Amino acid sequence: MREIDLDLVVKFICDRKKEDGGFAQAPSLPHTIEDTFHAISILQQIQEDIDPNISKKLILTDETINYIMYLLNQQWFDMKVIFQLIYLGKALGIDLNILKTKAEEYSTKIIRDDIYSYYYGIMLFNIINEEFTFPFNNTIVVQNDKYTSREVLMLIVIRQYYNLSLDIDHFSTWLKRCQTCDGGFGFYPGTTSYIENCHFCLKALSLLGSKPIDIHGVYNFILACQTKFGGFARKNKGAPFLDATWHAITGLSILNSLYPQDEKL
Repeated sequence: MREIDLDLVVKFICDRKKEDGGFAQAPSLPHTIEDTFHAISILQQIQEDIDPNISKKLILTDETINYIMYLLNQQWFDMKVIFQLIYLGKALGIDLNILKTKAEEYSTKIIRDDIYSYYYGIMLFNIINEEFTFPFNNTIVVQNDKYTSREVLMLIVIRQYYNLSLDIDHFSTWLKRCQTCDGGFGFYPGTTSYIENCHFCLKALSLLGSKPIDIHGVYNFILACQTKFGGFARKNKGAPFLDATWHAITGLSILNSLYPQDEKL
C-alpha cells in the first residue's frame, strides 16, 4: 500500500494511544473498544509496508494486552462489541481457548433475529475458526432497497454463509448504482458518497465476484480523503478520524488485492 503516506498514518494512530493501552478517536477523547479495534486493525493491514518494530511497539504492549484482558472479563450485550474484542484478543496473542470460551459464552446470550447479530456472529466465529451454528431466521430478510450499503453487505455475507439463494445480478447492479460521479459510493443509489460506503460496497462487490463501474474513480476518491495529519476523512477536505481511516485502509486493501495496478491508473 505504497500509494499513501503510511508514516503519517502510523503517527496519526500513535497520537491516539492512551497510557492504559487503548486508543481514542481523537487525542483529547477517552479510549473505546471500537477505536482500539480500528487502530489495531489498520496496523495489521499495513504491517507488511511499515517497520515491524513500530507495529509491535504500538500493539504488543503489556498495557494494551492488560486492557483487552480486562475488557474480556466484563459483561457485554452487543455482538459487534464481542466481535471486536475477540479480534483484538487474537491480534494480541491471547490464548485462543480463552477467546473461544468467551465467544461461545457471549453469543449464546445475545444472538437476536436481525442481520447485525448474525453478521457479527459469523465474523466472530470466523476469527476463532469455529462454525457459527445458530439457525438463520429467513423471515427477517426484506427487500434490499430498504437497506443501506452496509446492510446489503451484511445480507450478502449471511446468505452466502447459510448457502441461501442470492440474486447476484440484482445486488451487483444495486451496489454499482451506489457509485457517484466523484468516484465514491453512497449509502444507497442517488445519495452522497462517503468513505465508509466505499469500503462496504467494494467488499460486497468482491464477494459477488463483481467490480465497481469506475475503479479508477473510487481509488482516487479514497486517496483524496487522506489529510495532512495522516488520517482519513469521510470526504475530501473533512476532518480525519480513526473510523474513517480504517474504512479507507480496508477499502484500499480490497482494491489492491482484487485489481491489478494497471486497472487503477
